[in-house]
Amino acid sequence: MLELIDLEYFYGNFKAIESFSAKISVGDFIILLGPNGAGKTTLLKSLAGVYDDYNGKIILNNTNMVSDSINYKKQIGFVADEPMVIEYLSGRQFLNFIADMYEVPENKRKKLINYYIKAFNLDDCIDNLIVSYSHGNRQKISLIAAFIHEPKLLLIDEPFIGLDPLAINTLMEVLVKLNESGTTIILSSHILSIVDKIGNKIIFVNKGKFKLEHHTHDYKKIEKKYEEYLNV
Repeated sequence: MLELIDLEYFYGNFKAIESFSAKISVGDFIILLGPNGAGKTTLLKSLAGVYDDYNGKIILNNTNMVSDSINYKKQIGFVADEPMVIEYLSGRQFLNFIADMYEVPENKRKKLINYYIKAFNLDDCIDNLIVSYSHGNRQKISLIAAFIHEPKLLLIDEPFIGLDPLAINTLMEVLVKLNESGTTIILSSHILSIVDKIGNKIIFVNKGKFKLEHHTHDYKKIEKKYEEYLNV
């Protein structure tokens, strides 16, 4: 379980996250839905440990993010809104480097890397330096790097930007499979037509305020609630 207790975050005097508490169960697939600048990225970076100067507590499976950050971070995968890669490694070298960090066994990593290379159509470039990759292929490598150690909590910030339609469908299928295998997922987006199809809960986000609700998978109802929350 992921527990947020009175979480707040400030940029100077600006409050980016209003006091927010929530209990997120194992296997939840949560969509963070809100406009640019609403607080989605700040929340995800706090949950990922990129920001640790927040007020309140973040606890994952009884592990406190601040007091036991290494064991906390071993349990998570994080995909930022911009691909985080090492440009002068090949895609395969980079994925093996990440697998080394998380101590993924050799036979298991090989199987997973090969599976994701095929799923995301990276066969032709996987052994080329990442510096030569398109934005979309860098995004795919960043995603695979977050999947490779099969995290208990997966945090993904605007993953669909820069991906072609086929890659978007593949990503949605992969996320559903990971979630069905027990991975808790929190994914941010502002693309209603995509988030309507995935997830079991939604956190509506606006001006640093967060509201957790069950996902209805009814596009018109979600759109209406989204518009109402933006006008609060």
